[in-house]
Amino acid sequence: CDGTTIIDLEIATQQLPAGKRSQPYSAALEATGGMSPYSWAIISGSLPTGYSLEAATGVISGTCTQRDTWTFTAQVTDSQSPADSDTCVLSITVE
Repeated sequence: CDGTTIIDLEIATQQLPAGKRSQPYSAALEATGGMSPYSWAIISGSLPTGYSLEAATGVISGTCTQRDTWTFTAQVTDSQSPADSDTCVLSITVE
C-alpha cells in the first residue's frame, strides 16, 4: 500500500458557453479526481455541426454555421486500472 488516496472521477463542467454562428469556438471540459491522463468522448447526441472534441484534452472547438442547440452526453475515463469514468449531459447553443 503506498498510501495514495484516489478521489472518484467526476466531470466538473456544468455548462458550456454559447457559440456564435460562423465564429471560431473553443471550450474545455474539465474533470476532477481519478488519475490523469483522461480520455474524453461523446457517447450520445452530437456536437454542433463543425465542432469536434479532442479526446486527449477535452477541448471542444470548431466553427458552426447553424443557429440551434445541441445536447450530448460527454464521458471522461481516467487511466487507473481498472479505469473509472463519469458521464454528464451538456448542451451548446449556437446563436
